[in-house]
Amino acid sequence: MSDSEGIPSKRLKALKKNVITESGRFKEWAESNKNKAFICRIAVVILGAVTTFALGLKSIPLSGYEGADWERAMSIVALLCSAAIPVCAAWDAFCDYRSMWVQFTSTYTSLYSLWDDIDCLEMDRSQITEASVERLCGRYKAILGTTNNAWRIERLKKPEDGNDHD
Repeated sequence: MSDSEGIPSKRLKALKKNVITESGRFKEWAESNKNKAFICRIAVVILGAVTTFALGLKSIPLSGYEGADWERAMSIVALLCSAAIPVCAAWDAFCDYRSMWVQFTSTYTSLYSLWDDIDCLEMDRSQITEASVERLCGRYKAILGTTNNAWRIERLKKPEDGNDHD
């Protein structure tokens, strides 16, 4: 039975609501992870530049600063910055914001494609059948399943040194 006001239409409406909600959430998560990936990468670059700059300034006397105090201060700045570089790099590697940004972007673009297909189906209500709605529900589950599997695989990766630290 393909009653355009019946159960298939109600299921399609519920599916569309879920697709809209999830696509918005994944877009927000993608943007957040994009920003975090940028911050982690730029922090390493800035800390490296400050380290180099501090080491260079160490030998340049500035008025108002005594030689040994200036050298010691610049050495401390360089030491702190160079120590922070591997911490930032390790944090970036552990969280892998770039990978999540790419995966979540792929997810929300796939959900947008599904949303478009739902809109097209809604334009011709005579095509709304249990089978057509079930196909769209299957795509929705597959999109979310792919993202979940990618997340699980990423989290289960062994450390690069090959040792299982669990």
